[in-house]
Amino acid sequence: MPDEQVSANGGDWDRLRPADRARIRQMLPRFTSQHNPFIRHIVRRSRKYLEESKDPATGEPYLKPIGVELLGERGEDAIKLPLYLREAYALAEEFCRTLGARMKGSGFLKTLLLRRVGSSISAGRATAEKMLGSWQDVDAVTAGTEGDEDEHEGAEVAGMSRTLTPDERSLLERFVKALEANQERDPSMPSYSIA
Repeated sequence: MPDEQVSANGGDWDRLRPADRARIRQMLPRFTSQHNPFIRHIVRRSRKYLEESKDPATGEPYLKPIGVELLGERGEDAIKLPLYLREAYALAEEFCRTLGARMKGSGFLKTLLLRRVGSSISAGRATAEKMLGSWQDVDAVTAGTEGDEDEHEGAEVAGMSRTLTPDERSLLERFVKALEANQERDPSMPSYSIA
């Protein structure tokens, strides 16, 4: 192929002699790793290299470091929750702590529930109500696994992931009631007045 031709026709392969085809098959692994056009024409440098290495012509780094100052990361920088949300937030934290003692990997749920209630009262309430409606009681799940423990242990563990104990259900219900009692104060919901 001439240098200015970038691709070969599919039928060209069939016109090659068997010896040429064998030579191409033998060269192909080395050719693609050593003659890939992207690798041959792109110079990869890390941010660290660009920030720490000096350009010989200017004496300056190739890339000037950009400092980032994170604000609001300390406890004293946090926005204080209003009293009506503080109670609901504390109930949500207690629910997640209780659930976490029984189930591994409940940290994601804590993040989800607390962020949802931090977003808006209605979002937190909808999440909790969905859990109350779709999660089963632990007693209902374990009642079906009585008998040989070894036989039902795997099924019991698998079924426990979307279950609530009576204490967990109670905490979640109290959380929903605390949010319902203050839903008119939700700053993210528009208030309408009838004229």
